[in-house]
Amino acid sequence: LALLGFFTILPLLVIAVFSIILAVIAFKHSKINSIRQQRCYRALVMICAVCGLFLLSWLPYLVNVFVVTIKPSLMSPFVVVLVNYCFYFSTFGNPIVYSFTNKEFQKYIKSVLKNFR
Repeated sequence: LALLGFFTILPLLVIAVFSIILAVIAFKHSKINSIRQQRCYRALVMICAVCGLFLLSWLPYLVNVFVVTIKPSLMSPFVVVLVNYCFYFSTFGNPIVYSFTNKEFQKYIKSVLKNFR
């Protein structure tokens, strides 16, 4: 059980701490003057969004793993299946996050859609 906690909670804590640090840095430097600063700010926002999505999608699965390890009778099969599919949301959500935060990706998608018509 200790190894399970080490390999699941520790990475989530590291991701959460660094995401918070990046968010604080981004909001402290919210007055953007140059194009380079705009790019860095957008990259920080994208990294924070991807890390937040990762945390939200994997946290229910990891809580489920802990509960099933400690007392398997607490989880119904429906909840186990539902929680197991939560981490697939990360794979589904990453392209959406990239499309909203990356201007070049938005331009590329628009050009593909224009050529598709």
